[in-house]
Amino acid sequence: MTRCIGLPLLAATLLSSTPVAAQLATRPAIFPAPAELTLGTDTMTLGRRVTLIAAAGTDAATVVLAGQILRTAGVETITAARRAERAPTQPQIVLGLADTAIIRTALAGTTPDAAPEGYTLTITPATNTITLAGHDADGLFHAVQTLRQLIQRSTLPALVIRDHPAMPVRGTIEGFYGKPWTMAERTRHLDFLATVKANTYVYSPKDDPYARDRWREAYPAETLTQLGTLAAAATRNHVDFVYAISPGPSICFSAPADLQALRTKFDALRAIGIHRFYVALDDIEYKKWNCDADQAAFGPSSAAAAGEAQARLLNAVQADLTRRDPKAPPLIMVPTEYYDAKDSPYKAALRDDLDPKVVVQWTGTDVVPPAISVPDAKAATKAFGRKTLLWDNYPVNDYAQTTGRLLMAPYARREAGLAGELTGILSNPMNQEAPSRAAVTGVLAFAWNDKDYDAERTWHWLARELAGGDAQATAALLTFFDTQHMAPTFGSQPWQEQALASTHCSPASARRWPTAMRKYARRRSPT
Repeated sequence: MTRCIGLPLLAATLLSSTPVAAQLATRPAIFPAPAELTLGTDTMTLGRRVTLIAAAGTDAATVVLAGQILRTAGVETITAARRAERAPTQPQIVLGLADTAIIRTALAGTTPDAAPEGYTLTITPATNTITLAGHDADGLFHAVQTLRQLIQRSTLPALVIRDHPAMPVRGTIEGFYGKPWTMAERTRHLDFLATVKANTYVYSPKDDPYARDRWREAYPAETLTQLGTLAAAATRNHVDFVYAISPGPSICFSAPADLQALRTKFDALRAIGIHRFYVALDDIEYKKWNCDADQAAFGPSSAAAAGEAQARLLNAVQADLTRRDPKAPPLIMVPTEYYDAKDSPYKAALRDDLDPKVVVQWTGTDVVPPAISVPDAKAATKAFGRKTLLWDNYPVNDYAQTTGRLLMAPYARREAGLAGELTGILSNPMNQEAPSRAAVTGVLAFAWNDKDYDAERTWHWLARELAGGDAQATAALLTFFDTQHMAPTFGSQPWQEQALASTHCSPASARRWPTAMRKYARRRSPT
């Protein structure tokens, strides 16, 4: 069977009443795959009336989101209550932090997940109760996103989910060249990130003049207001908004005035609700000083001298962040040698001189690597003197081999076990925000649970999500994805080939693309 013929069949199977579909209904498909899911033998039906009980201190916005998700699933009446009943007359949903008394009682002896961002979700038909317990506020928010997926089916199986992310940092970096996303696209992107349990968005468009060429200048008041609104949207979605500045093309590393310019820029952003910062030193000429003062301070220009100069500047910025807030998250940087893991005088200087708290990004074995293995990441750890944060240049399409293309192949050829050697993964998406999701969903599913990640199943799940569960639209989207099944590198051969099955697709399948893509566009923010 060719893959194109198989796509409509798979989509139909997901929604049909065949024995295969019955098996899927018994064990629900959750994406990202949870760390632990234990099934029971009984089932319960949600119905049109439920009781919602929130433990004291539960984030009000999360409670509101849970109510919105329930209504979207067909619940017509939601009754708020302060305590759970032992024998409720209608389904009850109990949510809150795991250390509250009401949640401990509702879990009925189940040991809650205790990892950062972890959550425990139980469905107990015997008491007609669904319990969502977060280890912290982020974990509870993730539990609500899992609930959103579970209640898309009318019959819910008895189960216990204990889940937490494998990698601490999971998200995207808007780090491409060319036309940046609009503020509206960024807001939709943040809404999307929430649904796949991401926790980081880095604002780093190369064509923002106030972040690169004119980095010393203050943002216009209107732009600053827009960035503040965007940061608030990130907070609402439990996503860290990280502001990246790129002073490398013109900075004088030894100049007190330039260090003060960074402080001033960050102070203005801190005032509008942005509290995590990033200094990007990629794509610059680092073997030539921008000022005579650096020649006097660090000696003749060289890769090693550049590493020393950058480390001194970044250490001063990190110290300033800690002085202002001892609990502030660490500074992130991307080095000039951000690719490969070969030792060099530059990397040695960073390894020896850079504050160990500063997070270092790394793009893998190349700028656009065809694969990344655990030994590759171990080599990077050794070269930089710390575990790195992977900047994965997929599905970015701002270089020559990608001109005029959408890159929508599944996220593949990253080795299970990388979570043990990375602090996280940030995907660099395309200039086109919505189409980026086909690959970005895979990046985030891998970062959440790399050991149980299935590239093809995640790809298929996203299509079904975007199609609203419609089998024909799902099949049409998968066919469209296949025509854009491409992952180039800087070399002559792509690491994933294009359109593996499209030549076998029927005209009828092709005719369904316009309808499917209209649904795709309408569902850009699937919450």
